[in-house]
Amino acid sequence: MSAPQSPPSSKRDVVTGIARDATAGAVIVRGDGGTVYVAGLPAWPADALGRRVRAAGTIVTAARPTRARQDEHGNWNQGVAGDSAGETWLDAPEWSAEGPDAAPWTVTVADGSGSVTTFTQPIEGPAAWHYRPVTPAESSSGVYSGGAPASGTLTASQADALWEHARAAEGEPADKGRAKGTLLVEVESPAGRCAVVVSRADAVTLDGWLRALRGQ
Repeated sequence: MSAPQSPPSSKRDVVTGIARDATAGAVIVRGDGGTVYVAGLPAWPADALGRRVRAAGTIVTAARPTRARQDEHGNWNQGVAGDSAGETWLDAPEWSAEGPDAAPWTVTVADGSGSVTTFTQPIEGPAAWHYRPVTPAESSSGVYSGGAPASGTLTASQADALWEHARAAEGEPADKGRAKGTLLVEVESPAGRCAVVVSRADAVTLDGWLRALRGQ
């Protein structure tokens, strides 16, 4: 679910902020509330819109900036989309999306025993998590327990870490079934829905992070 990546160069002007669409084209809304147009980008891709982005290029403020134009093949040249004269814009940009998808989103991780950790981010407010362990009555052995239920909220850094794990999750499509010891990772956001079964060997890092979050 990653947006197109192009690592910025440290030798160029760097702009960070939230990816938004304006009437004249894609913009980055900085922490101070200022906006910077992204040259040649009429709108953000769906999997970048609303996320934090980091872009590098040349910052320009001009009364009559070059307009972005689309050729017969649908390709855009460098320039500012729409009527953004007098605005600040980033020429020849390279950008990458960072952090979680735009809200609202849900990330669900289910282990092979039936215990489930659910993370939810509403439109407003902090992201929350809830751990529902499998009980002995629910387990296949009749005696196994997933521990005690737990819940809490995520800090911004914890939300970033969660999405790093979610995006790194690779495995078989969820509709192909699961083997014991695997993790089922499901992600749903405005960018779409994805569900994969992560093998036992590849699930160690994510499982360790979940246990640390629960204080186990």
